[in-house]
Amino acid sequence: MNPPPAASSPCDACGRAYARFFFLFRTGSGSVLKCGRCALRHPPLLKRSLGIAAFVGTVLLAINQGDVLLSARWPAALMWKVPLTYLVPFLVATWGALLSCRVVVGRRWHAQYNAAMSAQEPTVGVIGLRYGRAHIPAFQANGCRVVAVCQRDQAGAKAVADRYGVPRVFESWERMIDEARPEIVVIATPPVLHHAIALRAFAAGAHVLCEKPLAMSRAEAQAMVDAAARAGRIGMTAFNWRFSAAMLQFHATVGENVVGRVFNLAARWFGSRLADEKAAPSWRQDRAQAGHGAMGDMGVHVIDLIRWNFGEFARVVVDPGVAYPARQAPA
Repeated sequence: MNPPPAASSPCDACGRAYARFFFLFRTGSGSVLKCGRCALRHPPLLKRSLGIAAFVGTVLLAINQGDVLLSARWPAALMWKVPLTYLVPFLVATWGALLSCRVVVGRRWHAQYNAAMSAQEPTVGVIGLRYGRAHIPAFQANGCRVVAVCQRDQAGAKAVADRYGVPRVFESWERMIDEARPEIVVIATPPVLHHAIALRAFAAGAHVLCEKPLAMSRAEAQAMVDAAARAGRIGMTAFNWRFSAAMLQFHATVGENVVGRVFNLAARWFGSRLADEKAAPSWRQDRAQAGHGAMGDMGVHVIDLIRWNFGEFARVVVDPGVAYPARQAPA
């Protein structure tokens, strides 16, 4: 995605606009964006640069002195060996310090794009708190600031907000998007609302993380994709199982062609929550709100993992069924 045009962003340390390059220092509590001048005075970078330079310089100086003493043309040897003794440690120290300090270096247009999302904590608003509440500590643990939550049950929403230290609670998702102005909107509502919320969020300039099923129809999903493209924002479906340690390792193994040619896959998804016929029904059993049933709600994870690891399906054959045909949608 191409970054949107923006005014030059200020350095977090001195407030000056970036000239050409920026340095993004990732820390345990977040990220700091600095211009080149302030980056050179970044304490961990200075400390590690000096340490690496001293070590490499000492080693090279010892080697060069030995070579010079053994050389019959020692003045000529000094002409290139001594400058090399200082140049190599500087280059190695700079490279090593940048790596050890977890620094990302980029050009000015990257700084413009990332300033609001990286220099400070990106702000997040969560709509729908049944499953959506799980997103709150996840974002907080990864350097984001959840600034608002939204749910019709205000007492429940207030309890969740108090638990996680979220400052604002809304009953209307329209008001949350317009007034809280989060940079990231999490949509964890019944699918019937996904399309409308996503379009409003993209129009407000937010990135969107949307639970699955993504939409009620292909047309709605395509409209969401088009809205993200027009706004220059990221739209992501919450396929969280891609990011488990086991699946990341499996994906890497498949990418290295370790498993060879795949002829058959047998995949199962076990969801015990609704396996009991006596379990209380919810919007998930209401086609008007859910749209897709168990396949769109849970089976879609299996479909995504197969596509992600092995590519697109060549042909689809379906033998569907309903576990409890006699059950009715909630009144």
